[in-house]
Amino acid sequence: MMNYENTESQFVAKWKEQAIKVFGFLLMVVVLSVLASPASLYAQCKTVKAGSMSICAPSGWEVEVETDEEDNTASIYLTSQAEDSFRTYAFMDIYADEDLEDLMRIVMKDALENAKWSKMKKTTFQSYDAREVSGVAKVNGLPLNVVVLAFNGGRELSYVILVCDVDKIAPLQKDEIAKSFRIEK
Repeated sequence: MMNYENTESQFVAKWKEQAIKVFGFLLMVVVLSVLASPASLYAQCKTVKAGSMSICAPSGWEVEVETDEEDNTASIYLTSQAEDSFRTYAFMDIYADEDLEDLMRIVMKDALENAKWSKMKKTTFQSYDAREVSGVAKVNGLPLNVVVLAFNGGRELSYVILVCDVDKIAPLQKDEIAKSFRIEK
C-alpha cells in the first residue's frame, strides 16, 4: 500500500521549492531591469553648473567646466569613461541672441570645419525654437558622428549642445543627458 500522505507532502515541498526559485528569479530580473534602465542610470548623476546652465552628469563620466568672464560664456564638457564606447558632450551658453541659422553656421565652421554636414533643420528643444544639424567628421583619421543643436534661451543668451560619438547619435530631444539640460534663472 502506498503512503499518499508522504507522496503528497513531497509534492507540496517540491512545488514550494520550485515556486521559491521562480519567485527569486523573477525578483532578480526586476532588480536587474531597474538597475539597467536609462532612468536609473540617469538617477545616478551629479548636477554640474556653469554660467546660466546646469546638466546632470552621469557618475563615471569625466566633467570639465570652463568659464570665460571676458566673453561672458560658459561650457560644460562630458566624456564617457567606458572602455567600449566613446561619447562626448559640450554644452555652451553664448552671450548673443543671434539668428539661429547664423549661430549654427558659426558653430559648424568653428567646431569641426572639415565635417560633412546634413541640411540644417528646424526643431524644438525643451519648448524652445531650435536648429539642429548632424554630420560626420574625421578626427585622428576616424569617422566621428556629430550632432549640433542651438536655441535662444532669452536674456540675450543662446545655447549650443554638441555631441560626438563613434556610434550613431539618436535625436537629442530623447537623449537622457541632453534632456537634463536646464537654464538657471
